[in-house]
Amino acid sequence: MVDDIEAEIVRLPLLGAHRIDNDVQSFGGTHWLRMTDPEHNKFRVPTGIQW
Repeated sequence: MVDDIEAEIVRLPLLGAHRIDNDVQSFGGTHWLRMTDPEHNKFRVPTGIQW
């Protein structure tokens, strides 16, 4: 989980990650972006859940 998703989607490609989604997804106050690591494993970069 990250506080600033925009900063992470700039930082992670510098470490070899690639974006799967073109746009940030959202549902119920949580935002996320799907990415892959250099070995093509998928992961999500989410913001915290707003309660």
